[in-house]
Amino acid sequence: MNNNDFLKIWLAIVALGIVVRVGVFGNIPSFSNGWFFAAEVVVLAVLIILFSRTLPVYATLNKAEAARKKKDYAQALKLCMEGIAKYPKATNFYTLASAVYAGMRQWDEAIDMASKAIAINAKSPIAWNNRAFVYMQLGDFKAAEHDSYHAAENAKKQLALGNTMVVFQTRAAVYIVNCKYEEALADAECLVRRGQKARGFYIRAVVMTCLNRFEEAIEYCDKALSVTKDRTLHAHVLAARAAACHSLGRQEEAMTDIDIAIREEPTHYQHQITCAHILARVGRYEDAARQLAMVEQVELSTLELAILLSNKARVEVLTGHSNRACHLAAEALQLRPDSPALLCTHAWTLQSAGNYIAARANLSKAIEIDKNYAEAYWLRSQVYMALGNEEGADADRAIADKLRYRPYVQIMQAPATDGGAVIRVREKQSEART
Repeated sequence: MNNNDFLKIWLAIVALGIVVRVGVFGNIPSFSNGWFFAAEVVVLAVLIILFSRTLPVYATLNKAEAARKKKDYAQALKLCMEGIAKYPKATNFYTLASAVYAGMRQWDEAIDMASKAIAINAKSPIAWNNRAFVYMQLGDFKAAEHDSYHAAENAKKQLALGNTMVVFQTRAAVYIVNCKYEEALADAECLVRRGQKARGFYIRAVVMTCLNRFEEAIEYCDKALSVTKDRTLHAHVLAARAAACHSLGRQEEAMTDIDIAIREEPTHYQHQITCAHILARVGRYEDAARQLAMVEQVELSTLELAILLSNKARVEVLTGHSNRACHLAAEALQLRPDSPALLCTHAWTLQSAGNYIAARANLSKAIEIDKNYAEAYWLRSQVYMALGNEEGADADRAIADKLRYRPYVQIMQAPATDGGAVIRVREKQSEART
């Protein structure tokens, strides 16, 4: 049973009492009716039995959840396993165990526990949601979308309150990764309608950034920050605002936001990778490399590793190490072959090494996946220029400008330290002031 199952039982018993007392007799009958009093005693006994059975279950679950929130994963897992041994059909112990394993970055075990929860109760939104989250971390976005869909649909059919609302945020995140922005916005709207305004505003902000509508993204971030009381969500919103400010050339604001996000959520390594990306953009390559080296010391998910490798490749290409950059970008792309961002990074490294045909193919694929990915158009315009196709270059540059892409490097044809093209930083001071 999950929370909604228990709630339905209690509501059914209450409804039964009302029907018997009022609906059948038209008024509240007297306790002097012997047979009716006997029926009430039976109902009361059922209530007592249910209460006595559910109370220890929820007491153990609450202790385990408290331990998980404190990141005392060993204690949380111990309590979950004790609960599973005593109540093998209680779905919540399996779903919580899957969340604990995910926190420990033991992805296979997390999937196993979520799958067992689904086998017991296929209507559990949290079980589907937890498995979707793990699949996303492992880079299996098709499976993640499948599971997040079931999570959200089950939540819609139930009295989806409290923590079950997170399923819409997970599904929106999967949609964003899969470049399905309209679907993500629909889930954001669902969150707002159901009282989860901070989560809904956050999702809208991320989508607006993906659509190059950066001012709107910042507005939604500000709205989310004004209503959220969740520390983790607060850090995520700050990171989203940092990304939007960074895209507008407001690097000081971006650095301030991402620094706070890292302090609030130091184990969320994508914040640290975002910080490295911003540092590289302002020419602080050594600082960016150090930041990425720190992240590299921990065990990363497939999703995090792909982003890390891509950012390392960008630092390498910016410092003139094209061959090393190509290797890193290719490794990242193997982990996420359909990511526009990683396709652009790989294309950039190929371009810097003079392999324009392969670079063009990658960039065209990125645009096919996400027609709003501005960097792909700008990089392809550079490739077309190198190939002597001025018409194609002008057309792509016009689209990049329309999508408000702010280029921060210029690729020059000159010898580099490892035989590739030198990447010279071109600060767009005039654009940064606009």
